[in-house]
Order: sequence, then structure tokens, then C-alpha cells
Amino acid sequence: MLCALVSALVSAAISAQELPTAHVAFAADQQNYGPPAIVWLRHELLAPRSEWPKGQRAEDAFALHVSQGYLRIAPSLALPAGVAATGEGTLPDGIQWSFCCTVDGHDELVLRGGKIPSSLVQMLEALHVNVGGAPRRINLPALTGHLTGATLEGDAERALLPLAAMQCGDVTFSVTQRNGEFVVCGGSDGGLFLPALVLWLAASGASALKTPDAATSFSLRAFSGLDGDRAEAARQLQRAGGTAIHGLRALLHGEEDCQLAAIDGLIRLGATAELPRIVAAAASARPLVTNAAANAVHELYPHATALSRQATRAALAASTVLSLDILPIEVANDSAANLRMRGLMLLTIITAVVFGCWQRERSLLRLSSVPIT
Repeated sequence: MLCALVSALVSAAISAQELPTAHVAFAADQQNYGPPAIVWLRHELLAPRSEWPKGQRAEDAFALHVSQGYLRIAPSLALPAGVAATGEGTLPDGIQWSFCCTVDGHDELVLRGGKIPSSLVQMLEALHVNVGGAPRRINLPALTGHLTGATLEGDAERALLPLAAMQCGDVTFSVTQRNGEFVVCGGSDGGLFLPALVLWLAASGASALKTPDAATSFSLRAFSGLDGDRAEAARQLQRAGGTAIHGLRALLHGEEDCQLAAIDGLIRLGATAELPRIVAAAASARPLVTNAAANAVHELYPHATALSRQATRAALAASTVLSLDILPIEVANDSAANLRMRGLMLLTIITAVVFGCWQRERSLLRLSSVPIT
């Protein structure tokens, strides 16, 4: 992780002709009572490194320094009671940052002297994070997975990002502006600095998501949001048209409010091929979803292809809360009606053939009875 941090900072600095710095102090934590992600960071990623001072334990206080593209770890002075980690540094384009994370994971991250990195700006815009707006809560692993995209085989540094995000878990934060500074307050199992670092590295990579379109933007909010914006994003996702079907299909496996929004969106988009999956989403524990799935059958089944109808009937037969009885009557009897129609047509043809033969025999009989003169 720290190797990824150093390489990412140096790569970013090459174009800006400015070497970034980072100075972070970690408090002693003999009982591992600190934020879980920071405990994991110091034990699993930092202590095994060659830069770790010999004879020093992972539980002891230490300081991490990134300067001139090199990483150095050294002993640290004791931090104030209740503080797990604190630090400051600079990024390219003149951005200065500082943070202070308490042992309960609460953090205050301050950015000053420049603009927010463009990669993070796009992500914040996609998530509809407003400066001075209401606090937000996001699922960091889900958001990181969307941002990182595919990870190349052998790219161990980038493969660590989802792992670090999982350690941090859910992140609650709010963004305000104070005296020209951006102040982010909130917390997680890794404070705010570690999640911000993970997101920045994820959004800055070569395979990262660039300039998300409407479907991707709504998907980011729907899949990573853990607040009221999630259901709203799920409802808005249908506005992206046919490109939203993949996201709506995945939301059928989400929470009830997202399932309802997904079913409504698939109905409005006329996604008849998704009808078997909608039926499979119905469950006794979610009566609203079950009713929505039944409504989807009435709306989409008449317009579905023969293959989709067959799959839907199989899904209904396997369902514990829906049955074949909900199929529209005129469609449910479609096979029987077609059979009767084919029988009627066959009977008509047979009747016409028999009548023709009878007429022919009658004509021959009449000709044979005419006297020869």
C-alpha cells in the first residue's frame, strides 16, 4: 500500500515537477484498540517492510516519512491521548493536506493551498457530493471496485486497494469550506485519510474510470451509497436508457428500495429479457418486491419473446411466492388457443378436401348417367 502511495505520488509529481511529501505519526497502541484499518496497516503492511526499524514492535509509536520519492520509518514522540494518527504533507499543484484521526476512527482532513485533484473532482461530482451539503455515507469497497476497473495480473500494488478499502468499510463524511480550505469531517474503520488515499489512488490509475457517463454516475451512487441518495440514484438510473439495464439487473440483488426502483426501471425500459430475474427477486420477506414482480409479469410478459416466456414460466414454477396463475389469461391460454386454431384450420382443410372429392364424384356420376345418342 505504501509502495503504491510512493509510486503514485512520484508519478504524479513528474509531470508537475514537484516532489510530494508526507509525514504521518502513529501513536503507540499496545492493545490494538485503534481503528481496525490502521491496526491492519501497521501490522500487515508496514512492519514487514525492509524500512521498518529493527527491534521496534508494530504496537510502538512510529513516524512515516515520504520525501524525495523515498519512504522512511522512524520512532516517534508520543501523541496526545485519544489520537491514533496525525500527519501533514503536500501534493502536486500546491495542495497541502493535514489530518488528525482519533482512536474511534473519527477524523478531520483539511486540504488547502490548491484545488482538489481532478480525478477526485470527477468522482465527487458523480457522487453528487456538495460542499456544505448534508453528511454522506458510502460503501468504500463498492466505490473502489467501480473506480479501479480491471487490475492487471501481477499488479500487486493496485490489487491492495480493494483490500485496504475492505478494511476501512463504510465511510461517513461531510465537506465544508472554511477560510479557503476544504474541511472533510467524518470517519470509518480507517479514519478519513486512509479512505481518501485509497480513492485517490483508485481514481488516478491508468485503468481507472474516466469521465463517467450518466449510467456509470448513477450506478456509482446506487451501488456505493448507503444513505437516501442510493434509492434516488437507482430510480434515476433508468434515465440512461438501454445502457442502464446491466446496472438495474444487478440492483435486483440489493436492498428492498433498490429492488423496487430496479423493477420499475426495467418495466419502463421494456426489458422483457429480464423478466425471469425479476421473478426470482420476489421473496416472502419482501412483499412489496413480490407485488412489483407480479406487476412486471403482467406488463412485460405479453411483449416477451417465446424464449423469455419459457424462462419466465420456469422461474414462476420455481418461485415460492409467485405461481403460474399470475400469467395474463389471454397469454397463459395462448398455447391452447393456438392449438385450437391449428385444429380448426386442419378441420377446415379436411372439410374442403372432402367436399371437393364429393363434388368430383357427383359430377362423374352425372356424366355416366347421360344417355348416348
